Amino acid sequence: MDRLQIQFQDNIAETLLIPLWMRASESKRNDALLHDEVSERLAEQIDYDFSKFSIDKKSQVGIALRTRYLDKVVEDFIAEHDNPVIVMGGCGLDPRMSRVKAQRPYKCYELDLPEVIACREKLLPSTENDISLAGSLFDTGWMDELKTRHPDSSFLFVVEGVLVYFTEDVVRKFFQDIASRFPSSELYIERMGSMVSRNTKRHSSVNKTLAVFQWGCDDPAIIAAWHPSLRLKAEYYYMKDAPRRVGFLGMLAKYFFWHSCGIWGYSVEPTK
Repeated sequence: MDRLQIQFQDNIAETLLIPLWMRASESKRNDALLHDEVSERLAEQIDYDFSKFSIDKKSQVGIALRTRYLDKVVEDFIAEHDNPVIVMGGCGLDPRMSRVKAQRPYKCYELDLPEVIACREKLLPSTENDISLAGSLFDTGWMDELKTRHPDSSFLFVVEGVLVYFTEDVVRKFFQDIASRFPSSELYIERMGSMVSRNTKRHSSVNKTLAVFQWGCDDPAIIAAWHPSLRLKAEYYYMKDAPRRVGFLGMLAKYFFWHSCGIWGYSVEPTK
């Protein structure tokens, strides 16, 4: 079988290969935090030097934890809502819905840049319920389209591994655009602390690409203040839940920097 050669024009797009490799590597472990046979297969199908990411064991643990946590968020949302619609912002090559045990019908839109979606369609073609959507996360056109297409649905937006590469102004507008259009929705994002965001060069995987961190946030209340309908719903921090596999320095960081990277979830209160 010929392996697929990948070369992205967008610097940030290349970073999608990091979590793909990390999920595949984690899944092969005897003590795996996450089982993802689809990611294992995808990594084998792609002609790319993944070995440059293999040294970054801490990120592998973090990506496994965030993936497992957000899989459960999606699974619970589908179980608890009528007509659930999931939007995976910056989906990359994550086969999330193959891991989620959906208990009722749903629609999931996999949103990413056109060159990423073109690659995804070769490896993970759209299905009736899992639909590729090409475009920028920050383009309001797809928001208006999905709102019109699903007027009576409950929306969950999941954005991981993306917002940290953009400025706070861009991230703020994204939150405001979602909150103003989707009352009664939920939005879960991955974020990092401001100190971490200022040190791309110290990230053992991202520094192997041309991408650069631009945004970090230390207080979830800051985001909640960006729109009157936003309410903090959940906080999850990787270091607080990290196993001993991260080593001595990782365990030490658990007590001093446990809040530096994680997931924040927000609900959008219905308009009156």
